[in-house]
Amino acid sequence: MGFSDKIFEKAVHYVFKKFDDDGSGSLDVDEVTGLVNSILEKVGIDFKAEDDYVKYLIKAGDRDNDGEIGKDEIVDLMKTIIKQIEEGKANFGKGG
Repeated sequence: MGFSDKIFEKAVHYVFKKFDDDGSGSLDVDEVTGLVNSILEKVGIDFKAEDDYVKYLIKAGDRDNDGEIGKDEIVDLMKTIIKQIEEGKANFGKGG
């Protein structure tokens, strides 16, 4: 990935705060959608994440099954997104 794990985690937690619009300490579907779409835009992928993909991401990263992504879950979520981008997955709306 190019960053040490510690730097990556700090960067991810900074991003988490930016997208935690309601300050709840977790990201809901709308907040994760905003995060994913921002990442896709920044890496030059012309795609808007659909609800099914966002729900797939949340389900994959939601270890406590509360339907949201908490601070302790965001690092794994970001790694999943980055891995899919690196693998060249063009159809983000399908999940997996």
